[in-house]
Amino acid sequence: MILRWFLSKKVRQAVDMCRQVRRIIHAQRDLLRPEEIQEISKAARELRDAIAAGEKLDGIEKWMKNLEKVANENLKPYPSASIRENVEVFLVTGAVVLALRTFFFQPMAIPSGSAQPTLWGITYENLKGNVGVEIPHGLTRV
Repeated sequence: MILRWFLSKKVRQAVDMCRQVRRIIHAQRDLLRPEEIQEISKAARELRDAIAAGEKLDGIEKWMKNLEKVANENLKPYPSASIRENVEVFLVTGAVVLALRTFFFQPMAIPSGSAQPTLWGITYENLKGNVGVEIPHGLTRV
């Protein structure tokens, strides 16, 4: 079965369909009647058995259509699915816009003018020739 899963897109779709139906059954278990759960589970089990038995792709497609029909008849649709999808799209778009703004259009803001000299180059004072300055040697502490 594993080799068929790698070689056939239809088998991968069938396995994914069984997984999705099982996930939705678990989510809606308290809303569905036991007869509906058994009917959907039976259709999913028949599809899994057809895949495991090595049935041809036409037979697997027939069982997939049967599972889809049974699931559409018995499972409850998600309420406000279009609103949920639109909110998800807006949130993802907002995250992308904020990421672009943060990393490309406004990479840093200097809080005060005191940091500007360091932007033009490293500022230092050469103390080597200054007579009044003692440079520490070895393990002496400053």
